[in-house]
Amino acid sequence: MLNSLAGWKRLLTVYLFPSIAVLLARWPAHDSEDIKNLRNNFESSNPTDFWGGFSALFYGNFPNFYPGWESLLLIFQWALATAGIIMVLVNAKKLPVRWSIPLLVILISLSTLVTRDALMLSLILFGIGCSFSYKQSNSKFKSIIIFLSIVSIFIASCFRPWVSPAIAILILYLFSNFRAPTRRFLRFLRILGFCFIFSISSLGAEIISSKSLQLEKSFPQQQVMMMDLSASACWSTNQESVKSSMEGLKYFYSDRKVPDYFCNTFRPTNWIHLFHIDMLTGNQPLFRLIPLNDSQTYKEIQNSWIRNIIQNPVDYIQTKFMYLSQTFLGGDTRRIHLLQPDYYADSNRSPLFLVFSALLLAPLDIVVSLHLISPFISIFWLGFFLIWRIRRKATDEEINEIFWLSAFQISWVVCTVIAYIGDTARFTYTSGAIVILILLCHREFRDESDL
Repeated sequence: MLNSLAGWKRLLTVYLFPSIAVLLARWPAHDSEDIKNLRNNFESSNPTDFWGGFSALFYGNFPNFYPGWESLLLIFQWALATAGIIMVLVNAKKLPVRWSIPLLVILISLSTLVTRDALMLSLILFGIGCSFSYKQSNSKFKSIIIFLSIVSIFIASCFRPWVSPAIAILILYLFSNFRAPTRRFLRFLRILGFCFIFSISSLGAEIISSKSLQLEKSFPQQQVMMMDLSASACWSTNQESVKSSMEGLKYFYSDRKVPDYFCNTFRPTNWIHLFHIDMLTGNQPLFRLIPLNDSQTYKEIQNSWIRNIIQNPVDYIQTKFMYLSQTFLGGDTRRIHLLQPDYYADSNRSPLFLVFSALLLAPLDIVVSLHLISPFISIFWLGFFLIWRIRRKATDEEINEIFWLSAFQISWVVCTVIAYIGDTARFTYTSGAIVILILLCHREFRDESDL
């Protein structure tokens, strides 16, 4: 009993205290501009589905009492991520403290951003933690543990349904009994069927949420079409492709005419630049999004987009490869808060707290700035582990683990590129963080630990 009590005290000291320190560094989480806009939109007289129906359902109804909905959301995400990571680290057993503590601080720092992607990460981490506990547990609560794991991961997929095929692959990796049949064809059908049902369920949750909330149609898919058509118009050497793309893009301008300087304002990073003044001519484009509930205009753009893909598939694939290059290293974010003067100037919090917060979040800043959880780095490590295991003649099961993780990472990137609306790092860092967490918990990194 004493040994057990001493073990729990050590567990709380080693894992929980750093986690609480990160929570304090993030407090009170009043920098959630995108989620604030989503919630304000939900509370308006005519809420739209621009941020997604399921996101509106969750964030719009999230409790708002002391100390405020943003701080409560921070606590919620922190609790999920902390519980999940601790379950992983405890069940990984001999993972050294020199790996586990930095890993915990970085993942919780990433999970406590007040964004949809951070919420997804915290839910998935909790699901992974439950799956690790499920495999180690012999108790009568195994069915509850597996239920919590799958439900939390499924909820995460509903915030961005387009990556649900990748998340389905993660579940198949975590619970190998879902792909049990030994005959290859039957196993393939079972895997394909599960991914299809899971993806349709995520999409269904999104559609049902939008319908039940009676959200105005803002056609968020237009962002993908806009980026694809813009790239074809500016990058393609095929004049038919350029003409077809311009035909679709004209609906984004009030005068139904794409300006001659259009490509001066286009940037592959995101579509917001199309609003900007042309730096060469000084002209302001009459750019606009599709008006609410204007299904006719949306159909015209959609038809132009589909026609352009069918008639010029090579250009479409080339465009996606260009966008892949934008996302492969995680995109935009490179910043060390501790070294940024504006970090101190633009805040009403005390300088001492800002220094404390910046120091706690510095590991994440460094990891993000060096792109260490980008798809490129995670795929590099997957390749390294595969070669390592082959050289030491690992079992087929150990090698298959690498293939499943690779399928998860690659499918996440592919889904993100197909639905590309910008190279924001958070779109892909969730998958990279999950892959690296699982890899670090593999036995190659385990040695005797004092934990």
